[in-house]
Amino acid sequence: MTAVVALDIAEHCAAIAILLSVAELFVSSHQLRPGVALHWRVLVLRRPSNLLDRLMLRSRAAPVMDLPGVLGLALLELAGAAAMFVTPRLIVGPLVCLTLHIVLSRRHAHGTDGSDDMLLMLLGAAVARCADPAAVVQDTAAAFLCGQACLAYLTSGLSKAQSRLWWNGSGLRGTLCTRMYGQPLVTRLVSDREVVTRIAGPATIVWESLFVLAVPAGPIPTLVALALAAGFHVACAFIMGLASFVWAFLGTFPSVYFVSQWLTSHLSVADRAALVLACAIPVLSTVSFLAGRTRSSARW
Repeated sequence: MTAVVALDIAEHCAAIAILLSVAELFVSSHQLRPGVALHWRVLVLRRPSNLLDRLMLRSRAAPVMDLPGVLGLALLELAGAAAMFVTPRLIVGPLVCLTLHIVLSRRHAHGTDGSDDMLLMLLGAAVARCADPAAVVQDTAAAFLCGQACLAYLTSGLSKAQSRLWWNGSGLRGTLCTRMYGQPLVTRLVSDREVVTRIAGPATIVWESLFVLAVPAGPIPTLVALALAAGFHVACAFIMGLASFVWAFLGTFPSVYFVSQWLTSHLSVADRAALVLACAIPVLSTVSFLAGRTRSSARW
């Protein structure tokens, strides 16, 4: 696996994630109409949190941010995604998608999630690698995506680690029993067999927190960690409807594997073992320190 191939796959996955995002926007376009939650006259009432917000929330932006302008922006982003999918390594597609993704994410700031943040990282890395084909730029972009994936899982794992509800499984069980994130079959299963979530809750904390250790451990541990992560995201897609997470995070997986291969080829076994230990000590110490300190459930 080379950095160039890893980043090509990242662009393809980003394009698919954008396709899903645009499709969701069109399906829920009735929410953009006057008097509904996502209508621009409602969103414009929020307090701006940055310079982009202040520019967008001005009345002059209404023709673009309101119907049908916002759907036109979504179609333009979709065209950029198509170009990115068909011709990776060409800066036009990623640049168009990055710009419009930022604008649309700020428009729907209260409805974004972790997949939108990871998609932003994919598009930023795509723009950087397309701007300069030098090998060092490609390697750096791949390392950046690897770091983002490790940071995302580590943050999520440590966030859950401080919740007693995740350690005893009730946090996961409560989530899967909601109308938004649950399905009748799964709801009955976790309601009748609490042992399922009692195991799955702590297991999620463990694999997310320790994901980063697989990278210096070697390609085989990395493949195992990536398989666990992929299975987790696919399950969330089918059960909770979080399909966008699959493609946003899947786009980082080749870069994670590339970095693991690079470390294996440049470091001795002893050096990699020392690196694993150096990462494991603070991670395990933090998990132990945070374990069950609060009763509130961590966010997904």
